[in-house]
Amino acid sequence: MIIDIGIIAAKAFLVLFMVLNLAGILGWIERKGSALIQDRVGANRASILGFAGLGLVNTLIADPLKFLTKEDFVPPQGDKFLHTLAPCMAPSGAMVATLSFCTLPLRLV
Repeated sequence: MIIDIGIIAAKAFLVLFMVLNLAGILGWIERKGSALIQDRVGANRASILGFAGLGLVNTLIADPLKFLTKEDFVPPQGDKFLHTLAPCMAPSGAMVATLSFCTLPLRLV
């Protein structure tokens, strides 16, 4: 029984790993495509310190750095805790709906 649960957990982690990697790859492809469509210097031609790296430098270094250093404006009468918590809670409805349709076959013998 423990081996069965371990196999199911390994399959779940494998699928999660594949989906997370696919999301990053599709985001990179979307950036390259939109840069070509808009005829602008995008992820496919922009470079950081002379190194373009097929646009991966922007995706892996510049975007997270920009995200972490952005200024967060909280209105004077606003609650700072709720203002910070709201973006974290926004996708929870979609996640609950998605997980409610996911089933893992589990045999308990």
